[in-house]
Amino acid sequence: MRLVAMAGFFVAIPVVGAACGGEDGARSTLPPIVTTSTTTSTIATTTTYPEVYEVQPGDTIGIIARKFGVSIEAIVEVNNLRNRNDIQSGQKLKLPPNPALTSTTIAGVATSSTVKP
Repeated sequence: MRLVAMAGFFVAIPVVGAACGGEDGARSTLPPIVTTSTTTSTIATTTTYPEVYEVQPGDTIGIIARKFGVSIEAIVEVNNLRNRNDIQSGQKLKLPPNPALTSTTIAGVATSSTVKP
């Protein structure tokens, strides 16, 4: 009886393998799998630019100028500062207009990918 069970085991493997077909047979009969995905995003950003800035501890005119993308001279001029090194924490400074900072919209960012085996 053991011999019969072993013989059935060895016979079943080739039958299962033949039923599935070899790799070459499957490739020639099945269509290729192709997937495509597309993502579109719209990102709207708005930059607010204050007219007045309150000086924080540790601020210098240079730090403030860099923070808002303006020149030191423009801040000194618009505030009529005699000494640009003489600012105090809590002091309110007018900021010069900065045309570089405007409302920005990025629309239609799209990505696409195709996967072929």
